[in-house]
Amino acid sequence: MKLFFGALSNDELILRLVLRASALDGHMIYQATAPTATQGWNQLLDKAEEDKADVAVLCHNDMYFPPGWVEVFQARIADLPPDWMIAGFFGVNEAGEQCGRIHDRRVPFPLKTPHPLPAKAIMVDGCAFAVNVPKKFRFEEMPGYDLYDLYMSLRAKELGGTTWIIDAMPEHYPRRPIRWKPDANFLVVWEWLRKRFPGEKLITTCHADGAEKQA
Repeated sequence: MKLFFGALSNDELILRLVLRASALDGHMIYQATAPTATQGWNQLLDKAEEDKADVAVLCHNDMYFPPGWVEVFQARIADLPPDWMIAGFFGVNEAGEQCGRIHDRRVPFPLKTPHPLPAKAIMVDGCAFAVNVPKKFRFEEMPGYDLYDLYMSLRAKELGGTTWIIDAMPEHYPRRPIRWKPDANFLVVWEWLRKRFPGEKLITTCHADGAEKQA
């Protein structure tokens, strides 16, 4: 299985101190900068396809992948059914419950829910996710940097693919405050998704149906 690692970064210092310190066993990390998140992710997916990768692991610059993570990740991906299109590490399962394993380094202990994994998901958190490159998934143009993670799961479903939460825990070193409420830009994209996917349930790890969720 050939892996491609790509990151969106707006801070070279964080990229160097966190993501590039990961134990990625010689895998290259490609950095993309773009006016919107979806443009940047598409640039990285184009590069993954050019490199003939099987799986693209895409993430923010504040993600860390510990020693042994690559081997665990490859084993977990190999367990997924052929129709998998998107995979992540924390998200919302089909029952609408927060699900997965991730260590948010703003708190001392990893977040581990009791659900068996892998679990089919209606969304996975966009801090780090994997794309099945041969499926040729791409993002539509969306404003700003919010909610591309919810979009990709809805789009995968629309294309006949599936989204999964897998047990391969990474570490996240975010600088956003733990207490968070959606701003105007977030809500603009939320309404865009309502129109783009009418009738679909919109829920993320931090916001659902116009109401804040506890992350």
